[in-house]
Amino acid sequence: MLLGNKMSDGLKINIVLDHEEHLNQGLSKAESIRRICREWLLTHDEATAIIAEDEAEYNENKGEIA
Repeated sequence: MLLGNKMSDGLKINIVLDHEEHLNQGLSKAESIRRICREWLLTHDEATAIIAEDEAEYNENKGEIA
């Protein structure tokens, strides 16, 4: 799988949505990342980077009303 800017935003969004669904199902963050790696054929570093990017964006915009 492609890492960084070579991965489409749409693909990243779907991975983040899967991660959020896993958390809603009661999986831990680590379990969710392992499942994402298997399902999306990503390395641990790739999956972690995508999720960390989303979390950073969320924390940056936290409390703002668009």
